[in-house]
Amino acid sequence: MRAKISFSFILLLSFIFIAASTLKAQVKIVTGFKNGSYTEMANDIKKIAKDVTKIDTSFVKEGEFKINKTDVPFVTIKTTTGSYFNGKRLIGNINKKEKEVFFIQEDVLTFIKDKCQRERGKDCTKDVRILLPLGKEEIHLITRADSRIKSLKDLRNRTVSIGSVNQGTNITASTIKEITGINWKSVNMSFGKAKTALLSGNIDAFFFVGSAPVKDIASAGTDSRFKLIPIVDKRLDKHFVKSSIFADSYKWIDADVETYSVQVFLATNVKTEDFEDTENVRILLSTIKQNIAKLQEKGHKGWTTVKFDFSTVSNWEIHEAAKKVFDLY
Repeated sequence: MRAKISFSFILLLSFIFIAASTLKAQVKIVTGFKNGSYTEMANDIKKIAKDVTKIDTSFVKEGEFKINKTDVPFVTIKTTTGSYFNGKRLIGNINKKEKEVFFIQEDVLTFIKDKCQRERGKDCTKDVRILLPLGKEEIHLITRADSRIKSLKDLRNRTVSIGSVNQGTNITASTIKEITGINWKSVNMSFGKAKTALLSGNIDAFFFVGSAPVKDIASAGTDSRFKLIPIVDKRLDKHFVKSSIFADSYKWIDADVETYSVQVFLATNVKTEDFEDTENVRILLSTIKQNIAKLQEKGHKGWTTVKFDFSTVSNWEIHEAAKKVFDLY
């Protein structure tokens, strides 16, 4: 009898330990600006992700123990200054206590990889794994409604904000400048500062990369002080995807505007990933997959371009959990 009780006791403890290790950890989603498309989409994920129960056991005395249950959110969100900041944190694998997943532009990830190869002679992205392609983000070029700027080439000799130094916009706009050879004067400003500077005449235009409609942009020009400039140049066709910002994206535009878009990923670093981390990544991706219809119906408009199409991830390694969830073997 004693042997049977001991065996049952050990079995129960084993079950509790497995349950605790599977459920207790959180996933932290690293996004971008507070009102940006990354943060809105992450909040959509948080809404559909159910809380998990953290199970702790403590021994009262020999042969006895008690179970403490605490409900903890499965998803937490960390806002940041932008995609380039996210990329540097992603390759640095800074936070080893929590499993972090990142919103990041593909062109930013490519920039980081190339820069590291040039400066350090190694691949800093070798431990990066793609969890999910999240569709495209449109490149916005905004100026005043009364501006004479009508096209990309009209930026020549103008003063243009290309985003703050930690934004993906900064990388994207700098790439456009390099490829086209259009010699504008670049200044680094966040969206809020760029909007103010534009209205006061201190800059002539600014770039912003985000999945339309971007909340801060949508509320920025309801008084018709702003306009979107088409971005059209054949030299950019090999580097970006032709796209449009549709008229219904913002109240202050009355026709579709031609532009380009960049691929966006949900990614993570697997250098210190353990079984628990992998399991939580699997749960996260399964939750998105099972609720994609709800996300597309009620979430940010960016979800409508999410198709679980991993054919666009040809240059990067895919996470094992993603392969399992989306049947990629």
